Amino acid sequence: QTNYEIDPIRISPITLRFSNSIAAIDALSLPAKGIAISPEHPGEWRWSDDATLSFTPSADWPIAVHYVISINPKQAFRAGAVFHDTELELSSSALSASLQSEFYQDPSDAANKRAIFSIEFSHPVHLTNLADLLMLTPSLDGTGAPIMAVPQFEILPGANARKVFVKTAALGLPKEGGSLELTLKPGAQSLVRGPNEAANRAANIKTTGSLTNSVSLPSLYSLTVQQIMLALIDTPDGEAEQILELSFNTEVN
Repeated sequence: QTNYEIDPIRISPITLRFSNSIAAIDALSLPAKGIAISPEHPGEWRWSDDATLSFTPSADWPIAVHYVISINPKQAFRAGAVFHDTELELSSSALSASLQSEFYQDPSDAANKRAIFSIEFSHPVHLTNLADLLMLTPSLDGTGAPIMAVPQFEILPGANARKVFVKTAALGLPKEGGSLELTLKPGAQSLVRGPNEAANRAANIKTTGSLTNSVSLPSLYSLTVQQIMLALIDTPDGEAEQILELSFNTEVN
């Protein structure tokens, strides 16, 4: 998996570790011979030591591509080395996503209540059409009617086009409470492309399944304890004192 959290990104290498010394001594300072990856990917095979062979890619791995590593033992290893597994298989990471949610109330403005959803993708994705893939659905009340009109929302991009935040407009709380569900429909498209068109055609560069998550909305007149914590504080005379800290879902007098 490529690390997109750092700049520049770190593209994961392929490392083959053998149980015994298998490389020719004079091969350690040169690009490795007798080994190839299919489909082709730009990069270089080199021996890290006499039992470790690494492929360092010069371009990011395309998404969900199956690779075969072929080894010619007579060319790749020292004379007399015995190695029977001349083909190895592996696949690059598939495109995936996760969806989290929370109910937010501004501590300085009790009327500013919102649902906030965070979507994190495994790879950078196009954000221009993401709003078309999002659907907010209020739950139903006892009569079968929605508890509220579908609220407006905005999309706030995070780092590296991998994480986005979906924030609703300020919400009026339903009288009896309920929930607000966000669905991410299939079709989010990755920005990661392969080194050639064959790799791009083979890759699964769009999300294929739907994701849903919901925020629980308190009732209009509800007051609930959201968190109870024990904490230590220092008293004016320098003594430690234990207190009980309560967090509520709204302001209290």
